[in-house]
Amino acid sequence: MSPSVLAIDGGGVRGVIPLEFLLLIQEHLHPCRIQDVVDLALGTSSGGLIAIGLFIMTWNISTCSGIFEELARRIFRSRRRSPFALLNFTYRSGSMLGNMGRWLHWLLHDSCYDARVFDDALKSVFGENRLMFGPSRDDPRGSLQSNSKIGVVTTSISRETGAFVIGNFNTVSEPEDQGDTQILRPTDIAHEPNVWKAARATAAAPFFFTPADLQGIGSFQDGGLKHNFAGEIASQISHLIWPEAIGSTRLLSLGTGITQPDVNPTPHFRHIFRDSFIRRGFDAWMSTLGTESDWRRLKSQLDVAVRSEYHRLNVDLSGTPSTIDSVETMEDYRNLVLSQPGSSRRARDAATTLLVSRFYFELKELPQNTVAPFWCRGFVRCKGSARDLIAALNRLYPEGLTYVSGNNVVEDFNGVDELCGSCGSYIRPLSFLAHHIDHPVDLFLQASSTRRWRLSGFPERLAAFAAKQGLTSSFGRSNHGLPSRIACSSCDVASGPSRSTTQRRKRELSASTRVSKKVCFALERNT
Repeated sequence: MSPSVLAIDGGGVRGVIPLEFLLLIQEHLHPCRIQDVVDLALGTSSGGLIAIGLFIMTWNISTCSGIFEELARRIFRSRRRSPFALLNFTYRSGSMLGNMGRWLHWLLHDSCYDARVFDDALKSVFGENRLMFGPSRDDPRGSLQSNSKIGVVTTSISRETGAFVIGNFNTVSEPEDQGDTQILRPTDIAHEPNVWKAARATAAAPFFFTPADLQGIGSFQDGGLKHNFAGEIASQISHLIWPEAIGSTRLLSLGTGITQPDVNPTPHFRHIFRDSFIRRGFDAWMSTLGTESDWRRLKSQLDVAVRSEYHRLNVDLSGTPSTIDSVETMEDYRNLVLSQPGSSRRARDAATTLLVSRFYFELKELPQNTVAPFWCRGFVRCKGSARDLIAALNRLYPEGLTYVSGNNVVEDFNGVDELCGSCGSYIRPLSFLAHHIDHPVDLFLQASSTRRWRLSGFPERLAAFAAKQGLTSSFGRSNHGLPSRIACSSCDVASGPSRSTTQRRKRELSASTRVSKKVCFALERNT
């Protein structure tokens, strides 16, 4: 299978924007949950808090949205009060000189909000002792269904400002192969970060909060300083976790609002209080919250054939204040999502992509005759609760779906009629025409003549499917071709990997040849 990835950008209180999009998506996923259709979730800053809430705390989206808003109101309730109140009294609050004392006080404390309030709030919602790499809560899906992998992005306070990912997973690649992003895994289990500390590290925005100290590891600050666009780093991490995955990755990227550029992009220096290096540095960091250009760059690097598997949901802020601590504007941000034309349609399309990506194809055997065109035979299966996935698709597309390969209709999608009578797993025999074992093939579920969604693992060569399933190996796969699945005598016998007639004939000929050699050797000895 190819992984499905959820990436959530950072933006402080603007985190209610991706949460509102997730609520729309969840309406189309029902009865499935977002946790059921995502393999990797990664977030930066406020996006990291949301990812932790959904995939470690396993909150539903509505609960996560409510807790996020409550958390924002607690930590952004009031800024540090300056002891130099006389300046405000003398020079009028809000004046240039009146603000000097307040800014000096914030500078001496390295933040304008009290980090102790932030720490206590995080402990109250995430718990004080839960570990990022520790066991997750009980999950009704059972032990054979692995939980989603989740990570948050943070940055070091070193001069190089390196990017780090704190997650509940390991990767196949060695650290030196991970480019400019490192997976933070302590060598000492005693230094494994708590969930609340990981949340603190990803959301420790400079100027607003002091850095977060992780015992035995180092001090970290807001992940948005290096990668506020979570989509790019999530794509990199997915390749490190699943380097041998076939087909294209499915990515759902959620933004925190699009701001309009300044009317005058090249203003002149005014004075030290308006355009000091502190103000310029702060404005430069705030500009990184805008990630649409990063999204466009990522999409331009994709093959045209797979761009439809990448979804981006964002909204124009339309003059709404874009600061990260304006809690009074959270409801305005939510309304922007609901009032934006096309929000529901795009959420429906993203939800369908996630649902269809749970279905994947298994070859029954190597094609016996590869003279083009030839028949490719196998089975469609699914990961997760087949009944819930089918119910969601039937509710979205009551007119029905069809399996399509290229421009050819293969079979109808018959839903629950294709469930195994013994174990309830989804198993759909399927055959389609191919032209070469080393040419990419595609398999879709189609709702109309114009809209269709790829099954997981496509587009890919048949040879890659055969190699992945061990059909070209003399001894098959170590897991006997049945990964993460309860054995079933009814459906596994029908769909289990088998050798082609040509391979069987070779073994039979080899056996008969050995017998004839033994007979000849015995005759020679008797004579």
